[in-house]
Amino acid sequence: MKRFVATLLAIIVGISAFFLPSGLSIETDAASTRTKAINAYNAFLKKQTSSQRFALAYINNDNIPELIVDNKNGSHLTGFTSLYAFNGKKMVKMDGYLDVKTSFPYYKKGNVFLDDDSVQFALTTGYYTFNGKKRVLCASKTVYSHPSNYGKVVYYVKTKKVSKTKYTNYIKKLSKGKKLSKAKMVKNTSANRKKYVK
Repeated sequence: MKRFVATLLAIIVGISAFFLPSGLSIETDAASTRTKAINAYNAFLKKQTSSQRFALAYINNDNIPELIVDNKNGSHLTGFTSLYAFNGKKMVKMDGYLDVKTSFPYYKKGNVFLDDDSVQFALTTGYYTFNGKKRVLCASKTVYSHPSNYGKVVYYVKTKKVSKTKYTNYIKKLSKGKKLSKAKMVKNTSANRKKYVK
């Protein structure tokens, strides 16, 4: 009996030794990648001006945040802000620009964020997914303000014009029941980097 118990314990210890390092390795790798991302973001922000603003947002379903930063001399033509992700080795800038001004609206860890595009007499709010490099337009709503069509609203799912009901249902499905979060843009000061970039 004693020999059986000893053998059983040896088997359990062996199995634990086989499985535990793998799990610990995954957790350690994730923590290490997050630390690298934070270090890279801090180094990048230190090279920017204090008048620029930034925010961190957890767009993807992981524990590594993305970085949103004001563009120097940003405008509607050049974009007010840029979005950066960390691919495990370095920062990667998202293709294109964002019109973020005071806060960055997104669904935390839902891989969906919002961005406005303002042109003459029209404001379009788009819902985008993000794959770490590119954003993909999923749905949008355009509100017109020209006297000839003031207040008119047009809804799209991808590039197809749809009814308000279909648009609303699609957004509910896209957001997966998550509440909209807003990452506040703060000035790029040493104190704010220490407070937020960690």
